[in-house]
Amino acid sequence: MVDKCQVLTIRPDTRLRRYVAAVSLLGTGGAVAAVIAMPERIRLSPVVLALVAITVVSEYFAIRVPRRGFTEEITCSFTFIFALLLTQGLPLALVVQLVASAASDRRQGKSLDRIAFNVGQCGVCLLAAGGVLALLSDVPRSAGIAFTPEDIPAIAAAALTLFACNNVLVSVVSALSQRISVLAHIRHDLPFQAAIALLAVHSAGLAAVRDHHRSLHDELTGLPNRTQFAVRAEFALTPSGTTRATSCCAWSPGGSATLCGRTRRRRASAATSSRSCPPWPAGPPRSARSPSVCSLRSRRRSRSTTSS
Repeated sequence: MVDKCQVLTIRPDTRLRRYVAAVSLLGTGGAVAAVIAMPERIRLSPVVLALVAITVVSEYFAIRVPRRGFTEEITCSFTFIFALLLTQGLPLALVVQLVASAASDRRQGKSLDRIAFNVGQCGVCLLAAGGVLALLSDVPRSAGIAFTPEDIPAIAAAALTLFACNNVLVSVVSALSQRISVLAHIRHDLPFQAAIALLAVHSAGLAAVRDHHRSLHDELTGLPNRTQFAVRAEFALTPSGTTRATSCCAWSPGGSATLCGRTRRRRASAATSSRSCPPWPAGPPRSARSPSVCSLRSRRRSRSTTSS
């Protein structure tokens, strides 16, 4: 989330005051509606509690980026609140984000108009993203997996809406306070915000690939370790007629991870092979079998003793 209001001097402009008041009232109204629409009982799993805690910590520890004429604060709370939106729905995400934003601004000693605008900004952005998500999909689902790969286009559209709404709301405040064109300020500021978002996504993906490589290779020699050997051995020993599937984790609406794939495929293949394969044929009787090595040696010894 981008926040510039704490470093810009708000001039006594009528348009600016009306804009701040409108955003603040709209965000506050959305928060009230979210509290009313929130279900009576919410399943607070460890994953949900972790997302809530990380959101609050991200609001308290913002990243200050010096720019021309002002210092910009960037927080990572929208990343985790968007995950909460996908798994738990809009009401809980709204309440957590608005409470965390208000508490963080109050702790930093900001004025009431700035606190109200930041709360309204978060509310409007989440309402817009949640509306797009509800319009294009049924995420989060009440039972089973919260979302599937088919919901990725809707999730991407909701994320872009959250990003665009956040930057436009803040850019309008900055432009009105500096008495410059709103469109010119958006054209100047949008590439910087997009570059930060793309850099964050690239860094996260690179770190995930690096961690995956480290988990399957020895850090000293770079050779495959026992974990990769076990994975490859299991893949090689799987019957060719069955479907090979790796284990994966799917997030349920309650926030718990459900293991699927490998265990079920293994059990299904074992049951199928036990039903389809005939029993191993019994060997020939003892009298029909070929003599063993020990019996041949004993016969040779008996012959040598007889000849002597």
